[in-house]
Amino acid sequence: MTDDKILSERTRRLQQKYKRKPEAPGTETDEPPYSERITNGGFETGDLTGWQYAQASATDQYSHSGTYSVFLYQGWIRQYFSSVPKSKIITFGFWQYGQSSSNRSILTIFFSDNTQEQFDIQHSVDVWEYVDCLPLVPDGKNVIGISINGGTGGPVWGDDFSLVANY
Repeated sequence: MTDDKILSERTRRLQQKYKRKPEAPGTETDEPPYSERITNGGFETGDLTGWQYAQASATDQYSHSGTYSVFLYQGWIRQYFSSVPKSKIITFGFWQYGQSSSNRSILTIFFSDNTQEQFDIQHSVDVWEYVDCLPLVPDGKNVIGISINGGTGGPVWGDDFSLVANY
């Protein structure tokens, strides 16, 4: 099964919420008006297919959902995708896990005008936390990629990376 077919619980809820209305009486479509832009965001292929990376690996040691997550210790992952205007983004974020309060990650969001924004993320201890990236995207910007530089101060895990756009 491909990662595109494996939907997180959050994506399944969005699918129901944004299900298209019938176009005419007696007709109905199950095709939702959204698209997931991040490939293999849950790492359920068991590897880092779709991602550029260094010192990172898919692991089944910890996961937020499914079987796999990405393990980072002084490494990084990055993925680019087709441009998405902020106004079309429904959800944009990921889950992270750290084992020490000294663990940190650097989140980078890339934009179509060749600019980027970086954010320092402090981790809680032994708990999965959701990082909501949508509020970090300036109005009027088009998102084209995401990168996590992680594991300074100790290892971190990431899972369920998602950017769902309303198209």
